[in-house]
Amino acid sequence: MLGKKKSSRLGLAVMVAAIVAMFAFAPGASAGGKSNTTLKLDPGTAEALTSLGVSVAPVAPATAGPSGVAFPVTGFGGSLFPLALDIKHSGGLALSAGATTVALTDYTIRLGKNPRLIATVGGARVAILKLDLRKARIRFGWRSVSVGPVKASLTADAAGALNGAFGVSAFTEGLVLGTATVNLKR
Repeated sequence: MLGKKKSSRLGLAVMVAAIVAMFAFAPGASAGGKSNTTLKLDPGTAEALTSLGVSVAPVAPATAGPSGVAFPVTGFGGSLFPLALDIKHSGGLALSAGATTVALTDYTIRLGKNPRLIATVGGARVAILKLDLRKARIRFGWRSVSVGPVKASLTADAAGALNGAFGVSAFTEGLVLGTATVNLKR
């Protein structure tokens, strides 16, 4: 049974990567404009952050809206065989409490054997979120494709860094930050 779950996750990741790559590299495709990834913060996590006195705000050019925080897609790269596709973004999130602010910016969604989100934190590139593609659906529109929802949960490194920055122990590996959806438009 474990083999089937692992195989189906890898199969979905390959399918998502193939669709994103075909769309991204098609003649006339553009990463700019209205292509973005939205992150809808998990309500329980939002409540926990508020109880800790931690606020979350978008870092420009990311914007907050009714469907979550939208991060503009700036480019694509990688290969399908072996699967290693990167979707690059601008903007980010700032987590603040008192005089402490931790900025997580310039995201790269890395699809492959271990799907994750990598961000710039304090000048270093760090894998901050594990991405779970098991419930993701692919939807096609006229000149668009979206993939989501993708569950995004903290890595051990990200949890440890946030605990250290804010002097708490509330951030744990696997804490669901929210769900993400990649929206590509031509």
